[in-house]
Amino acid sequence: MPKEYTDESSHSAEVPPSQVSSSDPSSPELTSTPSSSSHLPSPTPLPTKTSDAESPIGGRLDTALRSLYQLSNKGARKLISTGKVSVSEVVCDRWETPVALGEKITVNPSAPNPAKHVALGATLVYQDTALAVLSKPAGLLSAPGHDSDEESALQAASRLCRGPRRPRVVHRLDKETSGLLLFARTIPATRQLQASIQSRQVKRVYRCLVRGEVQGEGSYLSSLLVRDAGKGKRGSRAGSLKVTKLNKAPPREPTPPIFSEDAPHQPRTQWALTRYRVIARHAGFSALEVELFTGRTHQIRIHLSEIGHPIVGEWVYAPRIKREPRLALHAARLTLPHPFSETLLEFEAPWPDELAEHKGTPSAWMSAAQLKKRSDQSRPKRASTTKRPHTAKRPHTATRTAHPHSDSKRAKTAKKQRDTKG
Repeated sequence: MPKEYTDESSHSAEVPPSQVSSSDPSSPELTSTPSSSSHLPSPTPLPTKTSDAESPIGGRLDTALRSLYQLSNKGARKLISTGKVSVSEVVCDRWETPVALGEKITVNPSAPNPAKHVALGATLVYQDTALAVLSKPAGLLSAPGHDSDEESALQAASRLCRGPRRPRVVHRLDKETSGLLLFARTIPATRQLQASIQSRQVKRVYRCLVRGEVQGEGSYLSSLLVRDAGKGKRGSRAGSLKVTKLNKAPPREPTPPIFSEDAPHQPRTQWALTRYRVIARHAGFSALEVELFTGRTHQIRIHLSEIGHPIVGEWVYAPRIKREPRLALHAARLTLPHPFSETLLEFEAPWPDELAEHKGTPSAWMSAAQLKKRSDQSRPKRASTTKRPHTAKRPHTATRTAHPHSDSKRAKTAKKQRDTKG
């Protein structure tokens, strides 16, 4: 009742000063261990820019977010499922992801939603009204053939780039090669981008792992490629492969081109120029950065195989080696001028996770999550120091255990027999 509540409050106000003074924290009678919740900071408003924070608790990711920021349960899970939260620099899209106390949590409210930027395994890196850049996985075609229904990166670009016109292929990657792929969104943009590639204004840098330890800092590789260099395989025409050191001027394309007798308007050979730099050598493998000056079919694979260092996973231009991963060739960087504004655009695709486990991969190419995984795998497993409780073994007896009441029955029977005789 309100009247009784008023009376109780009035009595509570008349507490003796001696009892009030005993509420001092220094008093030994009231000193106690504070609860863990008293150490948690009060939640702050969700930041509008990218921010880093340490997890105040150990547990689920959504719970840690609600402890850091003023979020509802639904809001925290939506923030995670849309790819805006990273744990130790790894994007997490599952709200039940476990986090440790003090682990780094990054919130980027402007991060793209993976559900709207991934199709057929390809990720949309950039798009505007003129062009689009995708990062395709290994095993996906750049564009389908004439009579092929196989899925391709072109179909992924059509799904991710909404507009009145279908994206157009500007250049291609091998099916087994992963990395950045450029598409045009209009006909004028297609012409401008193709002209930039022909004039070598587009810079394409690949990363690869090769067999063997390559000597020197790098070289230029130039040759005349033919469709059939023997056994139905592409390759360099005999005697045309030249290796030029990097401290010298790069080779120039020979003129005039040599024409075929069957097709006088088509050159019989295609001149190709490749430059590679050695990044690291380890355990019988080398990590190379390769730049293309001409975009010929299988150009990098042919040139590196012909100098005796085929790419890891190669099976066409070198004998296949068992237990090798996929073809370790990745289109890592793409630099080009915008077709209309002439602004220099630069894009980079991280080293694939399936190749990060290879022992030839240098640490400079790996992300923080890949480095952490490698260190966890290389760390020796420690034997458990906890001792199991000792349990006494039961003695083995060959005789069959008697029934617990069998002795008492025998005693009663013997006593009854003695009484009868007596």
